[in-house]
Amino acid sequence: MSNHDEFFNELKEWSARKLAIVQKYLDGFTKILGSFGKGCVYYIDGFAGRGTYQRGEKGSPVLAAEIAQRFRDEGKPYSLYCINIEKDYNNFVNLNFETSRFNNLVSNFLGSFTENLGSILQSIGDCPAFFFLDDFGVSGTEWEAVEKLVKRKAPTDLWIRFDHQTVRRLDGFFDSSAKSAKLRFSRLHHLYGINNQELLHQRLDGSTPEIRVRNALYLYLERLEETFNLSHKKGYAAAYPIVSLDEQRKYHLVFACAHPRAAILASDIVNMAEENFQREVQEFRERQSRQLTLFSMDPTQDEIFIDKVQRLKQAIWQSCRGQVLTRADVHYRMICIGDKVLFGKIRGMHLTKALESFKEEEPPKISHTGPLSNSATKIAFSQ
Repeated sequence: MSNHDEFFNELKEWSARKLAIVQKYLDGFTKILGSFGKGCVYYIDGFAGRGTYQRGEKGSPVLAAEIAQRFRDEGKPYSLYCINIEKDYNNFVNLNFETSRFNNLVSNFLGSFTENLGSILQSIGDCPAFFFLDDFGVSGTEWEAVEKLVKRKAPTDLWIRFDHQTVRRLDGFFDSSAKSAKLRFSRLHHLYGINNQELLHQRLDGSTPEIRVRNALYLYLERLEETFNLSHKKGYAAAYPIVSLDEQRKYHLVFACAHPRAAILASDIVNMAEENFQREVQEFRERQSRQLTLFSMDPTQDEIFIDKVQRLKQAIWQSCRGQVLTRADVHYRMICIGDKVLFGKIRGMHLTKALESFKEEEPPKISHTGPLSNSATKIAFSQ
């Protein structure tokens, strides 16, 4: 049985976390773009798999379709349509069966993502679209296809599974004498859209395994941001590591978009998932060690919150001192600038508290035109 087949036997806890992120983002994306767009929003699942896992848990196609059905039942002035692509015939049969009850809200395509992409782009036209590309390995998400998505004129947001383990394994064939080495390394050309073999290996290489993983991930984020910038004059990409409860890093969930509001929404949703994950990890450790929470010396939620606010406050002051910015601009800077270390680490409540603390200082370090919780409020930072 292949890894792909085994995946659909049961829903792993880390996969459930990934699906929760995608589900919450789709809900917010549709509400925002549906209200201001043409009334149509599309969700495209490029590697949909089965509609359900073998043990009955709902897969991403069914979860997305349920959101679309809920919007219709609530009488929203916009509609969410779901398009699923699956190349395995047996999985496709199950996919059709599980999504048949959603009538014209769902369309399923048999075949690979790349071979169906042209007709799908034609079908969705200039409606806003959210693409979820959850492929195994790196073969299905060639840069040529990803670039077509980024270059769409209509709002287009991406969540992509990035398999750093496969990238590292394939880069190992750079100077290998194996017969298939050249062919295997060439898969990285297609993933990154970089044809210069020497340059690509140089960008992926590093002195330690951790640095090599970081280089592989950051090069991919860089390519996404560059392409969004060229097409939309602004681009943003970040990644969230999908980790098991025993703290094994499985892969990264990469997010990319052109609009600051989308980046903030993604960061907020990832932060909620991360906070839930940390609680689950603590419970897992306690079960493993048979220790009661009563005797734990771990920090409380209030202590964690205060620590986040203090670190955020320092970052804001370093980046915004002496400037006049809207609250939304400040939020965007905190998750988009530099190494993006705050992506998924903060939410609006952390930002509001940090800004309020500036006002409480003597003398106050900020002045503002409206409520600090309002995205449009202009904030003037002292020198």
